[in-house]
Amino acid sequence: MRETITRLETLGLLKTEPQSGTYVCNYPKEASFDLLIYLMENHEALNPEVFSSLMQVRELMETAAVNTIVTSKNRSIILNKLREITKKIRKTDPEQIEIIMELDYAFHNTIVEGSGNIIFESLFRTSKTVHQFYTKAFFSHKKTLNKTLTQYDALLLAIDSGDADAAIEALCEMLEYGSQQVREYIGIKPGS
Repeated sequence: MRETITRLETLGLLKTEPQSGTYVCNYPKEASFDLLIYLMENHEALNPEVFSSLMQVRELMETAAVNTIVTSKNRSIILNKLREITKKIRKTDPEQIEIIMELDYAFHNTIVEGSGNIIFESLFRTSKTVHQFYTKAFFSHKKTLNKTLTQYDALLLAIDSGDADAAIEALCEMLEYGSQQVREYIGIKPGS
């Protein structure tokens, strides 16, 4: 019982006050990042607020990364990695959703790694299970794969041309499209 209470305290769900008792916390205000990691690792359903917050953080990380990539001396190396991943996705049978899902994760992970920010990289790796859970549903709709590949191409073209604004705009369109599709899948109404 003590171990369970300690674990729930670590997650920010309970608070024990000496000589008073153990109390349930207001988790949105007091929960630790460990709770989010726990939810992601255990494929727990995320409420609309948590999903929106995750997408905001993802957009911040990836747009910062794209901005860094465009001005990086390693731009061509990163661009070649992204092109290679895109080529692999095009060669993959659309029915092989698991492979496409892994390649999509690799694409976005390559972008985040391009930031050179170890905190971004760590956060993105932490969210891998959630990314996979939602992209599996996302790519189960046939129309999303072609649209996504078109969005990849627009992003790669903007990075290649060295246009940070166009690259960020292309990335934001891609993430917004993905977010809208996932919201539909999990039943989050627009504006939630």
